[in-house]
Amino acid sequence: MKRFLWFLPFLAGCVPQRFEEIPTREIDTTFAGASSLKAYARVSIGGFRQSGGFDAQIIWRAPRDLRVRTSYFEFTAYEDRFQLWLPDDRRFITGSVEDFRNSEHGELYHLFTAVLPVRPRFLAYVSRPPWNFALTREATYRFRHATPVDRTNSTLVQYDELRDGIPVRLVARQGKKFLRLKLIRTTRDGEIPDSLFTMVPPEGATREDFRP
Repeated sequence: MKRFLWFLPFLAGCVPQRFEEIPTREIDTTFAGASSLKAYARVSIGGFRQSGGFDAQIIWRAPRDLRVRTSYFEFTAYEDRFQLWLPDDRRFITGSVEDFRNSEHGELYHLFTAVLPVRPRFLAYVSRPPWNFALTREATYRFRHATPVDRTNSTLVQYDELRDGIPVRLVARQGKKFLRLKLIRTTRDGEIPDSLFTMVPPEGATREDFRP
């Protein structure tokens, strides 16, 4: 019963008769959205078997084409296929994006896609000062301080800094795992050719088909 009473403030913010109290316009206009992004970033991850910080080059094109290049791995997702290069192991892995997303190895992919500058499609908004947050099917977005909402099996995204409508410093969490991203230099809404989302296996690489 106590858990139910604790959750009442959240439910009250979503009922239609109190809709005027929810700052939908303010939150909607916070995001500019983008059609593409090239960025150099500082990334740190935690909760994984191998966690830590690294520099990354990120290339993204709406709606879901992605390339992440680091000194530890290189990953591309183009249409419904992905490629993963692990230089330390000399492994070049390819397969279905959907299979990878739904596998135990797909958690980092979920976190990376959660921090991309896609304008969220919000289903509900809640404003309880000092908190402002909004809900989508996949994530809870919070805009100030902590939020009491914890959605099981979804990604919680905290925006620490937005610049011209694009998140440049943010954290995505899923369970005990997190990805912290700081965009250092960005170019947005430029044309990006298909060739940037495909890799050629390096010489001597062991090619593998991904099996969930």
